[in-house]
Amino acid sequence: MERFSVELDAQRMLFQSLDISRTVRRIEGEYSSSDRGRPRYPVRAMLFALILMYLLQISSVSMLSIQLCRHQEYALLCGFNGKTPDRTTFSKFIARAGLRAIVPESVRVLWLLVERLYG
Repeated sequence: MERFSVELDAQRMLFQSLDISRTVRRIEGEYSSSDRGRPRYPVRAMLFALILMYLLQISSVSMLSIQLCRHQEYALLCGFNGKTPDRTTFSKFIARAGLRAIVPESVRVLWLLVERLYG
């Protein structure tokens, strides 16, 4: 349990230091919301969840969805309040946002992570 707490603190520090606002704005432009249906999840929270998926080496969005549901600490870390997205919501987000919008940010985040850990 103590290791989990230490890892969560490290992830929290990383997320607080990342500036993904430019990518959030870019995706929000492509991932428009309508007045119909449910309100969408925050783009920032969705991106942080995908980054967390990589950091925790989670193999699929299905498993990511399960982990966020089981571990509220992770959900709160990403920026979800209460309900968390299911696998289809993540898949639709990735498709609507376009991988081109997500991949450059992921590369930048990984570089920042390496710099913080070893720089």
